[in-house]
Amino acid sequence: MGATAEPGLSAEGRVVEIAAWLRTARLSMKRRLATGQRLGPKSYALTPITRDNRMVGRLEMGIDVLDRKLEGGLPPGCIVAYSASPGSQSELLLYELTAARGTLYLSTERDDDLVRHAIESSRSRVGSPTVRHVNEDDPIAEANRLISALPDGANLIIDTMNVLERADTDTYLEFLNDLKAQMLETGSIAVLHCLKGQHVPPNRSTTEHVADAVFDLRTDLSGMEIENHLAIPKFRGGGAPNEIIKLQLSDRVEIDTSRDIA
Repeated sequence: MGATAEPGLSAEGRVVEIAAWLRTARLSMKRRLATGQRLGPKSYALTPITRDNRMVGRLEMGIDVLDRKLEGGLPPGCIVAYSASPGSQSELLLYELTAARGTLYLSTERDDDLVRHAIESSRSRVGSPTVRHVNEDDPIAEANRLISALPDGANLIIDTMNVLERADTDTYLEFLNDLKAQMLETGSIAVLHCLKGQHVPPNRSTTEHVADAVFDLRTDLSGMEIENHLAIPKFRGGGAPNEIIKLQLSDRVEIDTSRDIA
């Protein structure tokens, strides 16, 4: 009997997913051999092919609700543009990402001590990220310098992208392309925190175009309760949820199971 097609991912999407994973593995092995490192178990967890989880080589985000919805997490090398209102609890998701693996947390606005204190004070499950403040004099150059030391299989969080998005378009596009190459080479994932508002930087559309996935958090304050909805309108390679996810963002990131009253 011939193999049946697995639901949720086309044959073309599956080939792309496997090719990306193999390329990441080859680049990582070449880099380790060149630096004289012993080849041992990877520092990041790869999600195997199973009946219940059909995505190859996914990196878990460490946030159960998103890992389930994304069928295992994000592909190594993935860049996520995560947009949210500055008055929302969007940072809670960033903090929980640090629990999954080693994380480089670049802050472009808040002092690094303030970010570190906020993470350590969080009631949710968090890790111990390396937090660095990006110099305002030349943020693109400073970010490049810090990212160049990113180890294999790590998380990169840039909070927020608004400062970097104010660079001229050519310089910014070069930064994003170099960032993508670095993510692929190290088998890492990057989450770019993009604040919405009245003064969105002109390069925001460039960020969303280059990004492999777009997470759009919408916070509604019009009713009697605060409601948070996460949409994932873009996800290269397939596997994005079609429905909008209703989240509860209080102490931790959870699915909001409350029912709306008509």
